[in-house]
Amino acid sequence: MNERIDRVVEEATRTGRIVGTVVLVSVDGTLVYQNALGFADRESGRPMTTDAVFRWASLTKPLTSVATLALVDRGVIGLDEPLTKFIPGFRPKLPSGEEPAILVRHLLTHTSGLTYALFKRAGNPYDKACVSDGLDAPGLSIEENLRRVASVPLLFAPGSGWHYSIATDVLGEVIARASGASLPKLIAELVTVPLGMSDTGFAPPERSRLATAYANAKPCPERMKAHHLLTSGEDTLLRAGSQLRSRFVPFGRSRPVRNGSRFPAVPRGYAHRRYRYTFSRFPRFAHHRCNGRFADVYARVGV
Repeated sequence: MNERIDRVVEEATRTGRIVGTVVLVSVDGTLVYQNALGFADRESGRPMTTDAVFRWASLTKPLTSVATLALVDRGVIGLDEPLTKFIPGFRPKLPSGEEPAILVRHLLTHTSGLTYALFKRAGNPYDKACVSDGLDAPGLSIEENLRRVASVPLLFAPGSGWHYSIATDVLGEVIARASGASLPKLIAELVTVPLGMSDTGFAPPERSRLATAYANAKPCPERMKAHHLLTSGEDTLLRAGSQLRSRFVPFGRSRPVRNGSRFPAVPRGYAHRRYRYTFSRFPRFAHHRCNGRFADVYARVGV
């Protein structure tokens, strides 16, 4: 298996499909393969290493959700409590002008009626309101972004439909206000420290280990600039993390889960296809994290 995986990944880096990657294969919670190939920074010639740190995006959502459920378990917050209890000014309306109640459970399950600008054509209401998807406006405060989100009508009444959305951004602010602690402190206390994720946080532990981000381009991936527009679609760049887990926690490292923690098993042959930016890692899934395009190891190697 190791040789077959190496062959696939080496071809991807040699042909320029990806710039560099860290690949791990975990079977029933046991790490059976780990390798780093290509470059962490192509222009300087810095090679990829297994302790490289990657920027995260939607991969961060599970951490905020886990932290929320931990607070529910402690009685700090309730699933059926309205958001206005914690953020009084967050009151988005339906197109009819009605102001429905958005509950904590709606944010957790993407049933709040919120959306993402990236799913809409240019000039959509989120664009016009200058709503940030979380990757495009460094320095924008969460308070200001929530004000912009609330100014746009909901897609549907909360609880009546499902739509992948900016809901987890809102949820992060909800649990921060409910607990009286900052989101970084909550994520550390409730998730990353208990799981031994020492390299996961809101800033890279060592900038020298940070992998450069690249976007799909022809004939080869191009280095991402401060503001880099990405189109949506199955083959769009996935900016990867690697220690797995959390919303608003943009850096992580590839390493096995410790302290006996486990994630749901995924059948062999499972073809991982998610929205742009998103990765997940499961015990029986060979997860290919890269600073270029995603390659489905199971599908191509037949493990």
